[in-house]
Amino acid sequence: LAPPVSAGRLTLAKALERLERVRRAGEGRWTARCPVHEDRSPSLVVEEHRERPGEPFFLCYAGCDVRAVLEALR
Repeated sequence: LAPPVSAGRLTLAKALERLERVRRAGEGRWTARCPVHEDRSPSLVVEEHRERPGEPFFLCYAGCDVRAVLEALR
């Protein structure tokens, strides 16, 4: 699994608006369906960037490339 990558200009709020089946999974952490692959059970983790509040980090447990997740959300 690749480490989370910063989304740059995409805000956390915008990312969460564009994802499906978003559920809170703790403080500053959500799960959602990955927009890159056919995701029946949410496998995407979205966290708030620790050093840049308001920006998201993504990690797909199915192994999708984080850059592909970013492109799907832009």
